[in-house]
Amino acid sequence: MKLYYTVISAALLFVICNLPQVSKCMTQGDLISQWADKLGEQLWNLGTVVTKRLDIENSYAFVNPETKDPEKIINDIVKNVSAMMMKKRKAVVCILKKAEMAAAEFELNDTDRNYTYYRSNPPIKDDQNDDDEDHSDPDIDMYRRMDLDNDTHFFNIPVNTAHSSVHVPTNIYHRHDEAETAIKWSSVLDEVFIQNYRADPALTWQYFGSSSGIMRHYPE
Repeated sequence: MKLYYTVISAALLFVICNLPQVSKCMTQGDLISQWADKLGEQLWNLGTVVTKRLDIENSYAFVNPETKDPEKIINDIVKNVSAMMMKKRKAVVCILKKAEMAAAEFELNDTDRNYTYYRSNPPIKDDQNDDDEDHSDPDIDMYRRMDLDNDTHFFNIPVNTAHSSVHVPTNIYHRHDEAETAIKWSSVLDEVFIQNYRADPALTWQYFGSSSGIMRHYPE
């Protein structure tokens, strides 16, 4: 604001100093009117320079304005959002159908207790050394190792798009029959996860939650 008043004062002083000689017959009203015209002209020129008005006008010289139909714009937005939601719904339906089929056909084999799977907790690290492993966990050999790579599609987070992994809450034992059954039969969902991802590149994470408490998500 201080700079603004300084500029105005300087412009006013410039105008006054450059006023033409006034004849004796000029009335006071004519003199003030002449001052006002001169001051207005100088301020207009100053505003043109400060705001870069001409540069802004020139930057839009080649713009061809068009009249848009608001109703058409809204309809296009609705159409695009609807198409996007239909793709997401289709992905969910594919997971649902595959899960129902796999769960119905699966039979738990009590003799097959040496299964392995990718787990999400604790976090799987691609640079994890054997010395970092928790060997106090008696089931450590059940957890598969997974190589992770930064993926720009997933916000540059390290992931593996070839497999899903399972998150088991701390209050659920993964060898319990219900949890074990869900972990085993839900492994076939990887095929659907990958198909959904390829069909809709805009798709990010996909999830499946079981009533047993475990959750499978893709990608790891």
